[in-house]
Amino acid sequence: MIIKLEKHFFTSKEKLILETDQLKASLFKYDSDIEAIRLENEAGYIVVLPYKGQMIWDAVFYNNSIKMNTPFPEPVKSNNFGETYGCYLMHCGMTAMGVPKESDNHPPHGVIPYADYKDAKIIVGSDNNGNFIAVTGTYEHNVAFDEHYLAQPMVKMYESSGMLDVTMQTKNLSRKEMSLMYLCHVNNKLVPNANIYQSLAWDADHMAIQEVDQSASDSNLVELFNRVKADPSTSNPIPEQEYYDPEIVFFLRDMKIDEDDHAHFLYELPDGSAYYTYFDTKELGHGVRWIAYHEDCEAMGMVLPATAESEGYTAEMDKGNVFTIAPGETFSATVNCGAITQDEKEKIKEKIEKINRN
Repeated sequence: MIIKLEKHFFTSKEKLILETDQLKASLFKYDSDIEAIRLENEAGYIVVLPYKGQMIWDAVFYNNSIKMNTPFPEPVKSNNFGETYGCYLMHCGMTAMGVPKESDNHPPHGVIPYADYKDAKIIVGSDNNGNFIAVTGTYEHNVAFDEHYLAQPMVKMYESSGMLDVTMQTKNLSRKEMSLMYLCHVNNKLVPNANIYQSLAWDADHMAIQEVDQSASDSNLVELFNRVKADPSTSNPIPEQEYYDPEIVFFLRDMKIDEDDHAHFLYELPDGSAYYTYFDTKELGHGVRWIAYHEDCEAMGMVLPATAESEGYTAEMDKGNVFTIAPGETFSATVNCGAITQDEKEKIKEKIEKINRN
């Protein structure tokens, strides 16, 4: 079943639009006048912004909010990166992403994060993973004599699961080859003394830190930076009073994979709950870790799966990390992320340990 949405469906009063035995969808508007869809199952709910980047603004599972903490209680109408920053997940790209250098002309993380979508749909169906409810839409980016592509993200929620299936498909509609860069910006909440388990070695060769301007940085950040640069394992766990201000970024390289080419990352909280992300490294061969922990932001970007690292178009082109898709060709990638039960957590920890032994 497909429900094609119209903007006039959304009002300040939340209303149920669809319900199955275990899945629900409701529509509402934030006070900022931004339209939102709440998808709900027995494990919790997410809030998707169908016309603003198709970002997942909120995510609550097993009675816990799993998204980063920021000073933004709700989304803000803006197309400028950082002026509305509090979501659980946003798509970044598509012809460029990352932090632009002086030689770059793209906005931070490209145009996709806050893209204005013209259409959106709710889908109810089933696949090999079970019954689901999903939100999707299309964004057409068209610049005369330049870029022309169609981006189509989708997020699926399954019955009784805290895990989400997040996909992005992008088709090159231009007559020319198209540069392609994509990053799935998954923003978990940072919890002091929580532990990361990863299919990746904890050393400087596999966790290269992004350089900072030490002459312009706070002395506390410089000390922390140099310590975790020499030994990335000292960032796991993060104690309550050790502030990552404003942020530290790692590039996760040569990730270990399972028999399906998936890399796995698990964040175990002191209360026993856990966040979990895994993805196909054939589609997304790079990982970025973004950590911010201070008064304005508490975020553990445990792994941001990507086609490249996040230093902007020019730097990634120099590294050989920017690839192209031909006219009419479609890029597709899937990221699975969310929260898992304690029983599921123990199985994933065993899986990660097994991968790391091989």
